[in-house]
Amino acid sequence: MLDEPRPLEGSFIAFYVNGVKQGEAFREILEGSYFPCLSTFTLPDQQAPVAVRCHFGPELRFQPLQDTAVTCKPWADAARRL
Repeated sequence: MLDEPRPLEGSFIAFYVNGVKQGEAFREILEGSYFPCLSTFTLPDQQAPVAVRCHFGPELRFQPLQDTAVTCKPWADAARRL
């Protein structure tokens, strides 16, 4: 039987736009592997298309301006470990 995943003390997921922190979405993340994903939503009468642009690495274009104690790494680094 597998052990239940444990929360990693001090862990969090935060979002940044051009290096500016938008806030923390989750704290005390359970141990394990996480992968980025996104979805879009439009209203039935919306005419304009939805567009999303993401940059997951291998090099970060904008280093976070806040939380200098936090080391940020691109998602591409995690993919290399798999």
